[in-house]
Amino acid sequence: MSIFGGLDILPVERAVKIGKKTYKMQFNMATLARSEQLYAVEYNRDVNAQKILGELVMAKSSALMAIVYCAMLEGGAVMTWDDFCDKFTSRDFDPLFDAAIECVTQMVKSRDDTDEDADEEPEKN
Repeated sequence: MSIFGGLDILPVERAVKIGKKTYKMQFNMATLARSEQLYAVEYNRDVNAQKILGELVMAKSSALMAIVYCAMLEGGAVMTWDDFCDKFTSRDFDPLFDAAIECVTQMVKSRDDTDEDADEEPEKN
């Protein structure tokens, strides 16, 4: 069972380039749920989204691939896991890692933090 079910997740979208093609990624609750399912099917590991995100933060390629693939599916990409694995290369790792970390951070950021930032007035000198 996912620990994120009760959280107020902010959906985040980002475009990324893999090879010569640009894909839209969408990070949301469904992305996390798909990642859990992918881990069970493709990696034969029953882990929740919190563990997957922990592995992502530790820069594990399996977590990066799962999160990015699922975010791409949520963004509208139509491809199999095998197709994605064929397209994913080591040179894609750093830019995808940076994008995934930034998007996941924004996704789980408290909505209250976001609302406060929007309401703040600039400092007057």
